[in-house]
Amino acid sequence: MNISDYLNKRCLLKVGASSWGSSGVEEYRILEVSVSGNWVKLQNRHGNKLWHAVTEVSFVEELRDFRAERVALDSQ
Repeated sequence: MNISDYLNKRCLLKVGASSWGSSGVEEYRILEVSVSGNWVKLQNRHGNKLWHAVTEVSFVEELRDFRAERVALDSQ
């Protein structure tokens, strides 16, 4: 997985030093990746924006925006 493929998308992620430990899965939007590729800026569902080491982020899955799909279907 290349984290850059998910820029500006909503994803389920596990974040933390032991990202596959007891911490839960949470929704984030991936906002930015550092030039080195070692850091990623995430926004949580409360609007907080934080930088995390890429090594501390485990991708679970991408979330779809059903509202946008519904509008596209309704306009056809």
